Amino acid sequence: MRVKTYTICVLLSTLVAAVSSNESNATEVTPLDLSNSDLGPDLLPQAESLVWNHLQDKIMQADDATSDHPTNTTTLEEEEEKESDNDANATNTTLPLETHNNATLPSGTKTTPSGTSKNATQPSNTKPAHSPVINLSKPSGTQPRAAQMTGCRTQGQIAVTYSEGPSDATAKIVKNLNNADARANFFFNASWLYTQQYAMVVQNIYNAGHFVGMTYRVKNDDSSLWTDDELRQDIINNARTIETLIKVAPKYVRLHYTPKPDTRVETILQDLGFVLVGYNLDSQDYSHKEPTGPNSIEDVYRKSFFHQKDTYDAKGSFISIQYDIPDTGALVAVPFMINAINEEGYTMVRLDGCLNDPTPYKKSADSKEYVADHFSFNGKDYHQGQKAIAAEALVVEDWESKSDEDRMFGKKKKSEGSSVPLAWFASVALMIATLLFL
Repeated sequence: MRVKTYTICVLLSTLVAAVSSNESNATEVTPLDLSNSDLGPDLLPQAESLVWNHLQDKIMQADDATSDHPTNTTTLEEEEEKESDNDANATNTTLPLETHNNATLPSGTKTTPSGTSKNATQPSNTKPAHSPVINLSKPSGTQPRAAQMTGCRTQGQIAVTYSEGPSDATAKIVKNLNNADARANFFFNASWLYTQQYAMVVQNIYNAGHFVGMTYRVKNDDSSLWTDDELRQDIINNARTIETLIKVAPKYVRLHYTPKPDTRVETILQDLGFVLVGYNLDSQDYSHKEPTGPNSIEDVYRKSFFHQKDTYDAKGSFISIQYDIPDTGALVAVPFMINAINEEGYTMVRLDGCLNDPTPYKKSADSKEYVADHFSFNGKDYHQGQKAIAAEALVVEDWESKSDEDRMFGKKKKSEGSSVPLAWFASVALMIATLLFL
């Protein structure tokens, strides 16, 4: 009788431990994968057709260092007045022709970027400019394009940008950037931010000192379906969504790709006080998926740097573009990209540092007043530069079972199996108590 009772107790205790272990393993939650969702950016932008270039001094000279609060402000009108004064005294400086090619895909196929870009920088016989490169495309028979920032004010700088996020890859990208003590620039699509997971990612990225801009995508990708007032309100609503998360509104905007440049939306954005951002280095992460080697983003960066120096005998400056989407090679490339930048003597900067802009945000989504925060250019917590990181520092293990904060900042997570030892001790105590009473 005692042997049977003992056997039953052993079986019960084993069952308790097994159930506890299964419950512990079942608590892991895999983040949502919205990469194919209609809410997200299912089409990647192609390189835009930039036909001619022009230099303007669009950004104010740096003011004194800003405080913790966004009190350093300028208005759109003040910047335009300054621009007019500068234009009156500016010399006529031209840049080499820059052309981006758009590929036309068959109807019904998914659009991917196919154009490559060359850095629009001064030839060696001209004096290096200290103004950001501003590209304006002037398609035949249409109004001129709105100005787009595509280069930094200082030679040797590079602003690495990520568009169309956040996604399931974002936190992993940031983890690797933080390993190199580097800052990047993220243009977020507000359509994704109604998901709590991604809203928290945006807040963590901003609080870590990275730069936040906005990707704007017209509903249905067709602005002709909407009035000007409807477009204005939609733009403001998108910016306000980001504002609620970081307490300042984005000033710099990158448009989602459309087959033809949407000059109407560009003009509306400009009228609302937003500044459009382009690029002059296409990472081609949509087709380059290998972490290193001839078919890698690292190789694209190194060739771009070599071409710039070989052609113009100067480092030039870059605004590069990657797509913050799991299907691209942007994530695996991060440490190799940073090492390429580091070894070629370039400095990674935030966009406000790239453009020497001490007020890189808007006070509110519908305001034309520009403000600073303590991370801004000339602010006490502004940071630029990077350090080399080893390839093995790319963290890819067990990402799905970690929170966004753990993924970005490397915090250790409590053991999921911590309840198993407790169940084991409980089962032993049950066995001892049973034996004592038999």
